Amino acid sequence: MVHYDLTEINDYSNNCYTSLTHEEYDKIKQDKRIELMPCPIVKCEDGYIQMKRRTNTLIFLMATTLGYDDITERNYEQVFNRINYIEKLNGAYHSAKDFDGKIEPMYYTLDDIKKHIGLKTNGTRLNRTQFLSRISKQFNL
Repeated sequence: MVHYDLTEINDYSNNCYTSLTHEEYDKIKQDKRIELMPCPIVKCEDGYIQMKRRTNTLIFLMATTLGYDDITERNYEQVFNRINYIEKLNGAYHSAKDFDGKIEPMYYTLDDIKKHIGLKTNGTRLNRTQFLSRISKQFNL
């Protein structure tokens, strides 16, 4: 099970969550599609908040793949470098439609990671060699 703490992220309520109206919440709940990694939704006084997909994916990557259990001022560039390396091999974790309806990849940026300084997970720490070994195993090298 993945455990995480967002409370030490600067302005975490805006950086990590988006507000949902009751109508948006109802639409999500009525959607019958199965989602691999659904973003958590929390009820608030004036509606709901949902974890942003980029935060949700980042938590998963931290806990399972990157070899870091937290993001700090000292390591956020290395966290970005590892995500960037994986995305160069596998493609972007996220995509969005442009104005013409064409789906475009949305790669993580250094700023995305910097906005998550303070994130803590129960991920396992891996040195560079261990990380590269873990990633290369998926390609049966």
